[in-house]
Amino acid sequence: MVGIAIVGIGLAFAALTRHGRGIADGGNGPAEFVGGDGSTWAADVRLVRTGSRLQGTLTIATLDESTGSVSSNSWPITGSIEGSDVSLDAGLDTAPTTGSIDGSGLHLTYPGHAGNPQDQALAQGTIGDYNAMVEQLNAAGRQIQEQGTSTATTTAPG
Repeated sequence: MVGIAIVGIGLAFAALTRHGRGIADGGNGPAEFVGGDGSTWAADVRLVRTGSRLQGTLTIATLDESTGSVSSNSWPITGSIEGSDVSLDAGLDTAPTTGSIDGSGLHLTYPGHAGNPQDQALAQGTIGDYNAMVEQLNAAGRQIQEQGTSTATTTAPG
């Protein structure tokens, strides 16, 4: 679960904000980014840049593929940006996530399972994008639950 949370941090720092200059080109203010794998997790990151400091919230929704349940957790995140280089910390007892921002979004490297570095590329988004991704997870969860109910009904003694 922590690995998924760290992956989600990568959603934080892509492209430009809607409020003028973006995070990558020295602009301050709010920004929102979303992403996921399309089937088991979705993340929403809301950030504010003040100088070289970053503060915000990471929210991650995950689908338990065995039960069909979707759960959501949020963490405060902090970090810094220097040029196009970023460093993020969600306080999850893992090494900070590092990366860079360019015109295509945010490219992050974070500690994966067994200490193997993992890479994630993410783009700018909105709460509407995130909500649509969570709805996809919920639909997949309902399908898993219906299959479980169907299987239980079919195999029940009659």
